[in-house]
Amino acid sequence: MKLAFLPLFHPSNFEGNGFQGNGIDYISAYYLTSLIPFLEKQFPQLQICLEITLPRIMVQRPDLVLIWSTTPSFGQVNRVAEVIKQNLEVPIILAGPHISHLPQSLPSHVDIGLLGEPEIPLNQLLPIFLKDPNAGPIKYGKVPGLIYQSRGRIYSGSPTKIVQNIDQLPLSRHNLFHNLPGHSVPVITTSRGSHSLNSLLIMPPAARLRLFSADRILEEIAQVARDYRQLYRNWPLPENLLSYIFPVYISDELFLSQPERFQAICEGILSRGLEKSVFFIVSAYPDQLTRENCEWLRRINTRKVIMSFASFSNRTMTFFPGSNPHDISKALDQCDAFEMGAIGAYLVNPQFETSRQEIARTYWYLWERRSRFDKLQAVYLPPMPGTPLWEPYQQKYKLKGDDLEHQPWHQFDPERYSPSGPLLNRSLDNLSFQPIMQKSLALAADQGPIADEEKAPLKQEQARQNRVNSAKVVQKKYLQPDSDVLDVLLEPSFAMAPHLPPDFCRIQNMEIQGGELQGKAHRPVDMILMRGSLSCLKKPAEELKKLSQWLKPGGKMLISILNTQNIAFILRTLNWELERSRYPYKLLKYFSEQTLRELLETQGLEILDTEYTIMNNIQGFRDSAEGFMKRVQTFWPVPLTSERLYIIEICMLVKKKGT
Repeated sequence: MKLAFLPLFHPSNFEGNGFQGNGIDYISAYYLTSLIPFLEKQFPQLQICLEITLPRIMVQRPDLVLIWSTTPSFGQVNRVAEVIKQNLEVPIILAGPHISHLPQSLPSHVDIGLLGEPEIPLNQLLPIFLKDPNAGPIKYGKVPGLIYQSRGRIYSGSPTKIVQNIDQLPLSRHNLFHNLPGHSVPVITTSRGSHSLNSLLIMPPAARLRLFSADRILEEIAQVARDYRQLYRNWPLPENLLSYIFPVYISDELFLSQPERFQAICEGILSRGLEKSVFFIVSAYPDQLTRENCEWLRRINTRKVIMSFASFSNRTMTFFPGSNPHDISKALDQCDAFEMGAIGAYLVNPQFETSRQEIARTYWYLWERRSRFDKLQAVYLPPMPGTPLWEPYQQKYKLKGDDLEHQPWHQFDPERYSPSGPLLNRSLDNLSFQPIMQKSLALAADQGPIADEEKAPLKQEQARQNRVNSAKVVQKKYLQPDSDVLDVLLEPSFAMAPHLPPDFCRIQNMEIQGGELQGKAHRPVDMILMRGSLSCLKKPAEELKKLSQWLKPGGKMLISILNTQNIAFILRTLNWELERSRYPYKLLKYFSEQTLRELLETQGLEILDTEYTIMNNIQGFRDSAEGFMKRVQTFWPVPLTSERLYIIEICMLVKKKGT
């Protein structure tokens, strides 16, 4: 017997290259990475597959289909189920947070709905279908936690049961999504239960909160690190770069809720060296980001903190502790102190009573501090089932069974605000809320009429810090104290001198303007630095010959170029989007490693060493690279291996032959 899982996603997840794993639908569907190993352990004879598109389900031809849906994707359920019924004529089960919160909305083409956590109901339901693939309500009607169709009516069984000791569940198989074409980040949850607004939106509800142990969480992180190494085992990834390339997202705020468990997890990460294999993105409330917690987060290589908060209010907000100026400012201070980027996940209308004045107060606070966030993401809370807004919304509009079937569920989406979407607020209607929400959306890093220099000074500071770090690397590897150095600059901001100790060496600068070198060196030098500048010369061969004449006997040149066989560069070129004027300097020549070697050879230069810089978002380009390699032989004139697609920069150390 074959069981197919079909999680539903908003169509935007399939735009561009491959599948983009993010948002409510993705984090909710990630529950399946835990459920599937549980079922494989309980039913070894069962064939299980996970597909994310309906055509792939048809290819698999399963005997049983389980659809997983959140509220925003619920409008697709009945159409998808109808197509499956017409083509496969198999039983269809529906699970996920929406049907659990609103069982009376069971679509007509779905046979069974699972209410709450699905492990125990499926553990009792699947043996029935293994014995009889066409089993009906008479056989499965007494299974706890079900709602089902029978003769045009909906029936429900006894209440569902939950797994009491969640540490006994098998480890999640993160590579179920990690291996999908496109980009998806492994998600780790450290608890189960309805403890936050996010948990109500993305997880099946449970009556009791349970926490995974520190040991269990450490095993999950270690498994993710192993999955990454296996996936990229053939790629030229230096060990010291792994901690910059591979992300792990810890999605629930309870990660920081218990100091003893949190510290035990951090100590375990450090003792196993996992911080050298992955980096972390962590969700947290502002009041959790204390100095001690942030120090631990930085030690385990946390690079981003997603800070969840709501519009400020004097009323108690159970789901958003720390939503006040004092706690948010302190949290931002700690993120700055420990060099962690802060992403603000800001809920505009958390309560029925949220007023225009409260939203305005929060807006202006964030406006004045927008530069301190890597990004601000404003979301609104529609009256989704399971949230505190649903019952008053249902009562206001007197929604019953037939009404629930025809609700525009795609508009109940916090991540995709629509002016016509549902809204429940005491003092604001859709017309008055729309400009408020649009102003809030404009705070986001990539939206709104905010000048780049105003909205992203933190990114500018990060760019400056990158130049400082680059200068330190060059100093350590290639420069000697009291030596003479000639720095050939693309522009003044690339200069090495400001980032070196004042008396370390004697540096001369030479700039490129209009594709030509300006000025000349004042004395012979031990080292010439050409970090990217070779590509900005109109006549690189002539200028290279002139520069090499300034080398002392035994002097060296350090030359770096953009790799034109990098996948990001190739895709931009093939789409005709690459404009040299978009760069802050003029790129006039593009070199491959081979053409650079040929140029150096003709100028009488000997290559002493070659180094490669790997791009730090290879996971996001994996599907594009694999697709490109399948077609490369048909139109690409240069022999190419997949490893070279992920090299972003090539650096060569050279000297004059015979010296």
